[in-house]
Amino acid sequence: MNGLFLNLQQKLRQPRAWIIIFIFITAVIFRLYNYENRISVENDNSRDAAVAQYAKDHKQFFFIGQYSSAGPFFYGPWWYWTLTLVSLLPLGPLTIWYFTFFLSLLFLWMLFLLGVELGGHGLGIIVILLGAISPAQIGNSIAVWNPVVVPLLSVFILYILVKYIKTIDNKYACLLGFFLGLAISIHFQSLLLVPILFPVIFLAKKKFKTIVLMIFYFSLPFLTLLMFDLMFDWINSRALWQYLTVGQYAIWVPNRWLTYAFDYWPKTWAFIIGGSRFMAIGLIGMWITIAVVSMRKIHQNMSFSIVSLIFILEIILYRYFRGERFSYYSYFAHPYVLIFSAYII
Repeated sequence: MNGLFLNLQQKLRQPRAWIIIFIFITAVIFRLYNYENRISVENDNSRDAAVAQYAKDHKQFFFIGQYSSAGPFFYGPWWYWTLTLVSLLPLGPLTIWYFTFFLSLLFLWMLFLLGVELGGHGLGIIVILLGAISPAQIGNSIAVWNPVVVPLLSVFILYILVKYIKTIDNKYACLLGFFLGLAISIHFQSLLLVPILFPVIFLAKKKFKTIVLMIFYFSLPFLTLLMFDLMFDWINSRALWQYLTVGQYAIWVPNRWLTYAFDYWPKTWAFIIGGSRFMAIGLIGMWITIAVVSMRKIHQNMSFSIVSLIFILEIILYRYFRGERFSYYSYFAHPYVLIFSAYII
């Protein structure tokens, strides 16, 4: 105990420790200012809060989660389970909102750890500063619907990936498979994170063993949906298949590359970090330049090069989504945008 206390004292003597504390205090102020008048209680937020309260009062756990807006199928129940357990805490009617506020601070801490892994403490400090004042993250901290946890799972998955790249340890491959499956089961936009698996397979020493382990741990979060389908004549799987083969073609959405590249992503980038569309175009251009240069010298900064390449693949994959693109469909991109913006700075 004394050793831990002395270690904490030594860390607090370092200037960067106080900078980090100041940034977190800033993040707390931005997230709690006029809190009760800002929290999101409309639509999906009230639905998830009500379901969690009902499940707590009636001691029920569900096999399925929210109904998807993209098609006639359900997400997994993990977010409902989490909110139900959290609602047991005696913190009043806003207990669930306090929880997502805590998740937003946990996101910042994981973002800091990812920044340290990719570029040292300097990058870590800059990226949590951007995260602390991010309009998208501040807005995310006052919501309780299922997409709210996607940025946290995304940054956690990226952190595990970087640890795997540096160690080639299969325990990270197992964690990666499980948390990717968990993220997808909570919200299907996390399917865009699937390219993260490619470098794991490419770098693996025993590829077959690594693939089998990842598939096993990836499948675990979907067992509840499988049980639901077994009880109800595969209704969810059939609905998902109907959407993939027929339903997604039922509407037409403008989807040309120029609009996607020069309108959607600059606006999304600007919304995440705060700023104008033209500033975002400049940052995107600088990131692409740095990424191309780093890939030519990939062995000098392999982690940054691989993360950049993965994000490019995810952007390409997202282009072929046929539905409307709302801001919350880009929650998976929050850690990428913040990290690359901080890297440029």
